[in-house]
Amino acid sequence: SSFFNSWSAQMAYVLGFISADGNLYKTERAHILQLACDDMDVVEKIQVALKHNGPIYFKKRENGKTSYSLHICDILLFSDLQALGVTERKSLTITPPNVPKPYVHHYIRGYFDGDGSVSYRKGLYKSRLVVDIYTASFNMASFLYEKIKEQLGDLYKGRLYSTLAHQKTRYYAIRLGHKASEQLFKYMYKNANNLYLER
Repeated sequence: SSFFNSWSAQMAYVLGFISADGNLYKTERAHILQLACDDMDVVEKIQVALKHNGPIYFKKRENGKTSYSLHICDILLFSDLQALGVTERKSLTITPPNVPKPYVHHYIRGYFDGDGSVSYRKGLYKSRLVVDIYTASFNMASFLYEKIKEQLGDLYKGRLYSTLAHQKTRYYAIRLGHKASEQLFKYMYKNANNLYLER
């Protein structure tokens, strides 16, 4: 049986992460899932969840950080991910699957760990938390925006931003201010079962 055959907190998190930061590709001899992250801990957790016993690869990036990655050859995993909307060259085309309600926050947490960012703006009084979530897929952006709005209600006054990266690729960003970010974290980390980015 495949890891992605039935919904669970673990499955939803890993699927969210792969949807943000994973990559499917075929060679003549193999169907490969690749995922990469600057944080070793999350790559190790996903490796354990997928019961993958191959190596974790690492390479130094130009900015001095190290990127850790998994390369998993598994045709069943590959086709299950495709059925869940993760496609080859997926960044523009990815369509979120129909995530059952109890698992939506795990899926969003996984996506956020893959493609979210947290920063502090120094305000007049104290640091103000800002959260941004990015995607090149309008379908994914709409899904995340609607789910966050549904959860936070009137507290979330944000909107979906559209921006051009390097004047070529259109990107969508969801930005949350301080209070909305705090509420989003409470929601995302509910029953997180150790599957999250330590940092």
